[in-house]
Amino acid sequence: MLEPSVKDIIYSPGEDVFLVVRKDGQVYLFGAEENAVRMMFEIPPGGVSKALWIDAISGDFLVASPKTGVLRIYNAAMATSKEILKVSRHGILDMR
Repeated sequence: MLEPSVKDIIYSPGEDVFLVVRKDGQVYLFGAEENAVRMMFEIPPGGVSKALWIDAISGDFLVASPKTGVLRIYNAAMATSKEILKVSRHGILDMR
């Protein structure tokens, strides 16, 4: 069950899916039409501070680490990240 531990919900414009970020750092792709989890993504230790959809690339989204300066790029069709970007020595707490 996702509801008690939800930290953030990010809607994908033009799609029927949401990214659900739990307080424990786990990220899920949730299908609105079927009201069910479509994918659970492999997230490294340290959790997730923020996730957001990348507007220019269909199905891609960023995940930020609160403990390291790492951004990971995922695609909604793959459980593992497709790219890792080290952008800071410090954790990333928010993205817009």
